[in-house]
Amino acid sequence: MFNLDLNSLLIQSILPELYDHLLDHSNCILVAPPRSGKTSMVPLTLLSSAWREKREIILLESHHIATRSAANRIAFLSNEKTGQVIGYRTRLEKNSSQTIIKVVTQGLFLRFLLNNPFLDQIAAIIFDEIHERFIETDLCLALCHNL
Repeated sequence: MFNLDLNSLLIQSILPELYDHLLDHSNCILVAPPRSGKTSMVPLTLLSSAWREKREIILLESHHIATRSAANRIAFLSNEKTGQVIGYRTRLEKNSSQTIIKVVTQGLFLRFLLNNPFLDQIAAIIFDEIHERFIETDLCLALCHNL
């Protein structure tokens, strides 16, 4: 095991600005280089947002391996075990019954979105790796944009 200095991640310097931006705006596009900490640090930053009001944060990933990996990484960085505060859900696996941050495959989220279009229990949806174009991603983005 190695020690990771979270302050050394490139994304760390803009997280306060992101937090402040989301107090007044409902959307944000965040662009940063690979390995800068977007996937892991943004959901953790939003966890303490007052506007979250005990609702969930959803992080969308394109594949089940990326989903499980992201959840494990975020849980590790927050000194938690996966399935406590941070969990994941794929078509084949579930480790998120009572979690706040849920990492979910895009296809599974699309099914959830079609069944529950108002998303009352969700505070934030993070589209990770949006440059990887999939029909599910585009459809989820379009449906969420209409909320």
